[in-house]
Amino acid sequence: KPLRWGLDEKEKKIALKMARESIRIFLEEKRTPQVKDFNLIPASAFTSRTDLDVTIWVSGDLRGSAIVENQLLGEGIIQAAIQASRDLRFTPLELEELKNARIEIILFSDLKIPLSRSLIEKNEILYDKGYLVRRGGQEGWFLPETFNGLRFNGLKEFLSHLLEKASLLSEEIFDRRTEFFIFEVDDFIERTGGEK
Repeated sequence: KPLRWGLDEKEKKIALKMARESIRIFLEEKRTPQVKDFNLIPASAFTSRTDLDVTIWVSGDLRGSAIVENQLLGEGIIQAAIQASRDLRFTPLELEELKNARIEIILFSDLKIPLSRSLIEKNEILYDKGYLVRRGGQEGWFLPETFNGLRFNGLKEFLSHLLEKASLLSEEIFDRRTEFFIFEVDDFIERTGGEK
């Protein structure tokens, strides 16, 4: 089945375990694991291409987040998990903190719908969607988790922040070269220390 339909519960558990184990191997063994290091069953879901994010929380605080695009799911989880553990915006994750970490994985639908000017004029945020802005070679992403810590006075203010995240000028909302998209996400997180 296409990844846009999401993963089943067994696949989600495998994905979360894979992300946690990738971080452990990277921090403890000082190497980057390979997909073949994991017993991926069912393998078919993990060999489909997707965009995804891995986020790490420690004691309720965000400690890293990394998006990878157009990767096979298994490879993308490994890559994003390691990048999230080294996210330069935060203190790097230490091995002893991993037991208190919660890992979250967000799969992005490959169906990205352009955000029309009329939807922007309505100034209404769809809180359960992912957002993407592109202009030239620059892009920025906001995922539904953004709303856990930030508040916005409508869609225009939100999109201005998204433009700034992409290092674009906030007044370029209606520039013809600026493209906004919304998309569905499949979001799942561990309960505590490695439990889904």
